[in-house]
Amino acid sequence: MNRIMLGGSRSQWSSSLTVCDSADPSREGLHTVHWDRESSLARVGNDLELLCEIAQLFVDDAANMLSAIEQAAAAGDAAALGRSAHTLKGCVSNFSAPETFDAALELEKLGRSGDLSTVQESLTRLRRSLDDLCPELRALSAE
Repeated sequence: MNRIMLGGSRSQWSSSLTVCDSADPSREGLHTVHWDRESSLARVGNDLELLCEIAQLFVDDAANMLSAIEQAAAAGDAAALGRSAHTLKGCVSNFSAPETFDAALELEKLGRSGDLSTVQESLTRLRRSLDDLCPELRALSAE
């Protein structure tokens, strides 16, 4: 995946949920692209309209999917954590977004194992990756 630097502000992807502040002050106004557009387009037969629609659906539901993961973690419900993380992982796989995919996979594995001792660190990683990915997908769906 190519890393491309883009100018612009890093707005929150959800007005109702602030996931975390992952901005690096030394790179103010710049951010790394966290998904592979070409690979994602290939997955949908190079249909940009379809990819934009899928991206919008993901952005619209990302906060709900994250909330389900957080609620399962807070309740200590390993099975629900695994299922919720698996759902998000499947959705994000459409975008060739390895950071977010890997963060969701990590939480899914924690849920399967029943060992939630590192769940908070894993949640932080997922929040940060979503905080980076969702504005980029929102920008795509605005094209």
